[in-house]
Amino acid sequence: MANEIELVLDFADPTDPACKRPLGDYRYSTVLHKTNRADESDVYCGLDMLNKPVDRSATIPSKFATSFDLLVHAANLHPNVEHLGVREKLVEPDGKETLGEYKWTTLSESVETIRIIGTALISEPGLVEEIHLEDAILKSGRLLVFDELSQENLASVKELGLKHIHMDELLAKYKDKVIQPPKRRREDIATIVYTSGTGGSPKGALHSNLSLMTLFSRLALSGNRLRLFPHFSTISYLPLSHVYERFVEHYCALRLCRIGYYGGNIRNLLDDIKTLKPHVIVGDYRDPHKGTIGGPIGDVIFKIRSIPDMEYDARGNPPRGELLMKASGTMVGYFMRPDLTSEALDSEGWYHTGDVVELQPNMAVKILDRARNFFKLSQGEYIAPEKLENLYIKSPYVDQIFIHGESKRNHIVGIIVVNVEAVAAWASRNGLANAPVSTLLNDEKLIEEVTSSLLDIAEKGCLNSLEKLKVFILIDEPFSTSNGLMTPTFKCIRKQIRARYEEEINAMYDSNIHLNS
Repeated sequence: MANEIELVLDFADPTDPACKRPLGDYRYSTVLHKTNRADESDVYCGLDMLNKPVDRSATIPSKFATSFDLLVHAANLHPNVEHLGVREKLVEPDGKETLGEYKWTTLSESVETIRIIGTALISEPGLVEEIHLEDAILKSGRLLVFDELSQENLASVKELGLKHIHMDELLAKYKDKVIQPPKRRREDIATIVYTSGTGGSPKGALHSNLSLMTLFSRLALSGNRLRLFPHFSTISYLPLSHVYERFVEHYCALRLCRIGYYGGNIRNLLDDIKTLKPHVIVGDYRDPHKGTIGGPIGDVIFKIRSIPDMEYDARGNPPRGELLMKASGTMVGYFMRPDLTSEALDSEGWYHTGDVVELQPNMAVKILDRARNFFKLSQGEYIAPEKLENLYIKSPYVDQIFIHGESKRNHIVGIIVVNVEAVAAWASRNGLANAPVSTLLNDEKLIEEVTSSLLDIAEKGCLNSLEKLKVFILIDEPFSTSNGLMTPTFKCIRKQIRARYEEEINAMYDSNIHLNS
């Protein structure tokens, strides 16, 4: 029988039907074990976990502690691949200094360097001043710079007390040295991936070496559904915070595939694709309305938990609720944020995704909503409506506000309950002192005044363009418990408000102008 690692490297022929999931009546998951909790579904797993063919039951031997070890082993099997090595004194996430030795194929040198050094990345001039990266950079303590820093940015780096390393300096320093990879453990932190900070400050998600290793194992156990084979190519255009693309690049290096990096201008991506002609592209190019993500692979298991406030029942037909997942190699936690870690990972190791899902008849999982009140716009940007509402409520014209967005739409819309006294004062200043407030809600000058107030708040709050509210309606009926739009603790019931004003929301999206109910 072939060596276990060779199975990992060489499993599955391109013509093997196991390389892709069949269509039609295929069931994406099955019950692993039943539970008695009324607020949770049974626990489900993928069919791969129960029906593993003997020739695809490859596991990664314990001597390979990191995905980097696999890359080195793959390169040794193919000695024509060029190698580079670096040795630097590094600061580990626990604060200890150590000598970091690492080696990578030139195919993915930047990805491997970032992963092993564990720095915050500055990939283009001026990025150091982006507010959403400031927290991540300060916590990391050092930068790996790929482009030359301007004098202004260099001054900013020094002012922040950060050390910076230039990639070209590392390559020049160690270009003639080939060293063995460091002795690392699977539980050691491999990378810290920062979120975009949609719900506040960016959070650093800690991923261990095991996190990356298990992804390779799962593909080995499921017939190479990425359809990547030696000498195939893929195009890379997503940011480093996109963990899945990072994994694909690791996997490409392991499989000795080619990676083409786009030219940097997303508008020219199609031209780059025409030039490279990649075999595989990471992206979602299908109907965004569908939302079905299939089922788990490898040792991933999941269950669904009811969300009574949103009227989602995990024991309903079909089951609906928050998706909880568990697997080897999941995120370890958030860097220096034990409070957020305990929210995301419970005591039993279940990761609370915050996604509201529905279990389909074929046992596939379909995403419906966000349990944590996030939504994604068509550009792929996540929006935290409560964060925006807490800012816009500062406008003197706003008593209450509801922000809404949809994955098929490219902007947010709002429903604003006006402050009657502020509107009356505005009317008095503009020669409309005797006009009832209800008759002013469609007044273009009032709408311009409110828009100006909101945009001023957005600028002071450093909101991005997608967070700026420009399309809204004005109403004078408050959200309250009596009309079913607020809870007894005075929290907006988002689902009820959305349903109550569905017609107005659709009209705002269809016309992109200010309307009134």
